Amino acid sequence: MHPREEVLVDISSFVQEAAGKLGVEQDQVGKAVGGILKLIQEKAEPADAKGLMDALPGAAELAGGGSGGGLMGQVMGAAAGMLGGKAGAALDAAALFQGAGLDAGQGVSLLGMFLEYARKNAGPAIVERILGQVPQLKGLLG
Repeated sequence: MHPREEVLVDISSFVQEAAGKLGVEQDQVGKAVGGILKLIQEKAEPADAKGLMDALPGAAELAGGGSGGGLMGQVMGAAAGMLGGKAGAALDAAALFQGAGLDAGQGVSLLGMFLEYARKNAGPAIVERILGQVPQLKGLLG
């Protein structure tokens, strides 16, 4: 393990702090973060996904309730499937944020905040491995 600095108590603390920084509702951030976590559970290696979930108290529960989307999310997801590759992966993740009521800029900012939170709690190595395994997230980072 690495030394832990300024670790937030649990993921709900992160959601509250991120909502304040972004100037949006906590339920929007919770839905988006839940979607990110669910994407990680579905796409990352099971051991890495479990390691991240275990290091972020409350993450598994949030992932269970974080299905974002609606009709626009379904349309964006279908378009992502047709595009394939890096563009499709980025569009798929963008649909996740749009489904939570966040614009693209807010979504990218939230993803950056989430990754920093995850690095502090789970360590940078596991986060980098997950980014390599989940192109949907990596595509948004550029």
